[in-house]
Amino acid sequence: MVCWFLILVVLCCESARTQTSGDAQYREVNVPGQGKIRGFREPGTDVFTFYGVPYATAPTGEHKFKPPLAPPSWNDTLEARDKRIVCPQNDIIQMFNVTIQEDCLIANILVPDTQEKYLPVLVIIHGGALQLGYGRDMSTINLVNSKKVIAVNFNYRLGIPGFLCLGNKDAPGNAGMKDQVALLRWVNANIASFGGNPNDVTVTGCSAGGTSVDYLMLSKLTDGLMHKDFGYLTRKDSSGVFVVCVERDIGQERFLEDAPLNILRNKTQKILPMFYGFASLEGAWRYNMFDVWSAPMNNNFSDFLPADLRFENETQREEVAERVKDFYFENKAVGNDTLLPYINYFSDVIFVQNILQSARLHVAAGNDQVYLYQYSFNRSDRPAVPGRDLQGANHCAQTYAVIDEIDENLLPEDYKAMKAVMRELWLNFIVYGNPTPPIRNNSLPVWPPMDANWSPHYALSQIVFVDSDAPVQNRTLFWDELYSAHYRIPIAVSSAHVFSTSSKSLIAVSVTITFLTTITK
Repeated sequence: MVCWFLILVVLCCESARTQTSGDAQYREVNVPGQGKIRGFREPGTDVFTFYGVPYATAPTGEHKFKPPLAPPSWNDTLEARDKRIVCPQNDIIQMFNVTIQEDCLIANILVPDTQEKYLPVLVIIHGGALQLGYGRDMSTINLVNSKKVIAVNFNYRLGIPGFLCLGNKDAPGNAGMKDQVALLRWVNANIASFGGNPNDVTVTGCSAGGTSVDYLMLSKLTDGLMHKDFGYLTRKDSSGVFVVCVERDIGQERFLEDAPLNILRNKTQKILPMFYGFASLEGAWRYNMFDVWSAPMNNNFSDFLPADLRFENETQREEVAERVKDFYFENKAVGNDTLLPYINYFSDVIFVQNILQSARLHVAAGNDQVYLYQYSFNRSDRPAVPGRDLQGANHCAQTYAVIDEIDENLLPEDYKAMKAVMRELWLNFIVYGNPTPPIRNNSLPVWPPMDANWSPHYALSQIVFVDSDAPVQNRTLFWDELYSAHYRIPIAVSSAHVFSTSSKSLIAVSVTITFLTTITK
């Protein structure tokens, strides 16, 4: 009887156990088919971190543009301490003391020190225009320290290795998105070993990470793998340097089988709770190009139109360009006196209008759980536009208000309070699928889902309130009319379609030319 008891104890502890090694606590987890992993307590917290855990294997050589392979296995216990692994990208990333390597498909798992099982899981996708970044940049130790959730961030292939789309068996396209699918499949198969619930997975990201979340919602490959959606997306079209493509049917798994707009109009996307919105000054992300682009925008504004607009001829293109410029700049020159219109323009064409149109299409498809917001909290210590008297929030500020910062004790008191608000909303949504659930005694105003006219929305500023009006409605209706007449729907590619070489695609260039020199080894 005693022997059987001991055997049961050993078996129960084999999956996950906490031990003491010297002065530092650690936790061991057995991942079936791979091996044991040892994670370590993050100093000063109740969180165990498992860094550098392989969730798939990146193919190499002539197969490097293909879908990911199965993850490796090991015999000895994997010491999950390596924080430095990043996927191949521009060498500027090395300033962050990282290790660039081709076999880069790793996840970082953050687990609270609790006996609770089947915790909700948050998967976070990093941004970076699909060509820069790494998972650990999206650390949420403070969120996990609540002991309510488990968080996973990860690397995926970027740039040419991740998004070369030739429509053939050598480079079918969307390898980086298929890495993300592989991560979600790995979470589904293994997160229970860490104490997570594979049937309660929320996926979030900002910028290109937010766009990824939206694509994951549209892909059949993720059915059953994601259950709630935080979307902060850029344009789902062909206007980026690296993009997600519609794939040809070549007898393999396809990540994206049709254009996003067609999927949304046909109402074949997943219906999930959605926490959806944008920052008030998203376009301040392009302030660094203001002095460079002002003169060209005055001389030939059509060069800056979104690349997913189509025109019958050059005359029509110029007419539309003049109409857009007049709408934003009111017959004034692009310059110091029109900085806010400049920011609003880039906010709309890269971020805001796609978010609002997508939100409306989700509601039209029957989704009555779309929670829309506008984040405009003005940080006194870090203005959205340095040296300019503009009130509001820059690109992805709403995400930075949640993720970890180096020393949060040094932050201004009002921003600490806003971080507390944002973390409360996030935790509520992750746990309940509602940012202000009725079963909780909420300290915040009750947040209703939006209707087909983008109303109401949550206003997240120095004061938090429910706004019955649609955000930026006049700008939204303006672009709604233009896109109804001129939108170019993407089609499946049959040849290289990585980025436009046209002189009319300046809007597509989201980073400096240095970042376009990414090469594969």
